[in-house]
Amino acid sequence: MSALTFKINNNSGIPDDEVFIGMWADERNKLNATINGLPMKRIEDRVWYKLSDIDSFIMKVKTSGRLYVAYKDTFEPVRGGLPSLVNPNDPDYNKRYDYFELTFDGTVYG
Repeated sequence: MSALTFKINNNSGIPDDEVFIGMWADERNKLNATINGLPMKRIEDRVWYKLSDIDSFIMKVKTSGRLYVAYKDTFEPVRGGLPSLVNPNDPDYNKRYDYFELTFDGTVYG
């Protein structure tokens, strides 16, 4: 398997133009994905994608990192991509998001 094609269904009740997708991948993790046919940028580069603007999302072999879904607003990545969960002075402290970690190496198990 050389690629995974994603279709993100928004069941949050928040409009698609207020739902943002971002990928965190540090220098050890590779980001080998496309959004609408163009190379996906990382949230470390302050790039997020509105769900309403995504027509295609394809992850290719050798991709690893965290895929974030931010609701209503994006955040600045710190400490491995996460906003502070314990510091109420962090400007991103109350922002709502979800994420999952993934590694895709082209095998059915990886």
